[in-house]
Amino acid sequence: MIYHICHLSLRPTDGDKRVAQQECKTLAEADFEVSLLGVGLPDGSEGGVRTVGIAVPKSRFLRHRKIRKALLQQALQIDAGLYHLHEPALFGIGKKLKANGKFVLYTSHRDEPKARLARHWLPQFLRKIPAHRVRQAENRTLVQFDGLVATTTALRQRFLAFHSAVVEVSDAPKTWHTESKKLLVLYRKLASKEKYGYQ
Repeated sequence: MIYHICHLSLRPTDGDKRVAQQECKTLAEADFEVSLLGVGLPDGSEGGVRTVGIAVPKSRFLRHRKIRKALLQQALQIDAGLYHLHEPALFGIGKKLKANGKFVLYTSHRDEPKARLARHWLPQFLRKIPAHRVRQAENRTLVQFDGLVATTTALRQRFLAFHSAVVEVSDAPKTWHTESKKLLVLYRKLASKEKYGYQ
């Protein structure tokens, strides 16, 4: 039985090609069935990776809400065993996927609370409040997911305080060939869960 993994991204066509060129390609080469679902992608298949696109609504009114609704509907239609999210803006979709009995994995490509503290154009006391709130909201959500991928040692240490399935994987292109092996171990661990009947 081939295990199906679906990557979700709001910005898969941006200059950063980590998701499409690195993670999805690595999974396909490891004999996983792979789908990449994202905004603005053309429907098709390349290198063993199926791409499924969500159109951007022309009207700005309720655009974000419509995009998230369409992503969730398409994700459930794809019916993968594991969904891999790449942006905090997809936390809501991740929780709904969990409510539908799906496995959810999340990669943190940056320290979101720390990023709030780096907004130097704001007074320091105005940075601390949103940073604290982001950290609390992030922790409450991520503890519900089945696995976490941290791209730095600091993130890994923070996630290990409330989650047991955490792996540190650098997404730097020069080290990806080696780093991807750690990610595959986590994928296989989740894929082997009896819930999915995958051995």
